[in-house]
Amino acid sequence: AGEQQVAMVEGGRPGSDGLYCADIYSRDVMFGILAQGNLTLGCINAGNMSAENAANHNFSKVEDPAKSETISKIPSAIKFWVKFVPGSESYNARMAATVHDAYNYITYGSATHDNDANKVHAIAQAEKNFPACEWTEMTVPFTMTGNAIGTQMYIVVNFTTNATPGGGGSSDHLYIDDVELVYDTEESTPA
Repeated sequence: AGEQQVAMVEGGRPGSDGLYCADIYSRDVMFGILAQGNLTLGCINAGNMSAENAANHNFSKVEDPAKSETISKIPSAIKFWVKFVPGSESYNARMAATVHDAYNYITYGSATHDNDANKVHAIAQAEKNFPACEWTEMTVPFTMTGNAIGTQMYIVVNFTTNATPGGGGSSDHLYIDDVELVYDTEESTPA
């Protein structure tokens, strides 16, 4: 698809001191093929014209600091403000965050594509599907997977205009503001 689907726009959540927020939006690519809005801390791999294909996913590229995010402690939750405006129908947007070890961890749009070779690298995960809403603050807890905590950890966070790959409409807008990681007073640290 190759075109930008994220913009910095003036405004943001009520009560914010900031002047801007992120607008993630979908668009009609061609012949009725929809490109969902997608914002990630990692890389986007658009490997197939079919949105449901496993070749379409986000991933951390741990050997490149510009395409991955290191993290020293496991957060208890992720907190963010969202405003979701679907174009014409009622469906859900999505936030997914994974703390993982030093591996190019893949976040698939569909859980059916995930595999044991990838899953074993996830340390903690937080996910939330949510419907249309005006500015709303959400706090989503991380759940430990039971996999080993490595000495080097990374986090990949993804926001999409639809929880279903290829779903949604060509004029969906997901506004994101003030994303932060929340830590308990007894923070988790690597072994």
